[in-house]
Amino acid sequence: MLLQADILKKEIKNKEGNYYFLSFINDSLIYNITTLNKKDYKKYKKILKQRKCFDYIENNTLKRKIKKAIIKVSPYLFYNYINKLLKKGDQK
Repeated sequence: MLLQADILKKEIKNKEGNYYFLSFINDSLIYNITTLNKKDYKKYKKILKQRKCFDYIENNTLKRKIKKAIIKVSPYLFYNYINKLLKKGDQK
């Protein structure tokens, strides 16, 4: 998973408008670690922090800035609890 993301990042590095795609790739990587067990979650979270994946998340609106701040602290908390609450609020 990480190797494939690295290959994609290298391919699009010099292309224009790649920020949205980088944001999507990194958001997907962060989401995928939340499905791992606790030991692997901590290991891969550390790896993603070293690769600065949390810095590529898009933050051009207030909602996205809040999302980025929460994800930097605890991706597991955001994707398993807060994101579900936000989706329920949007349906009303």
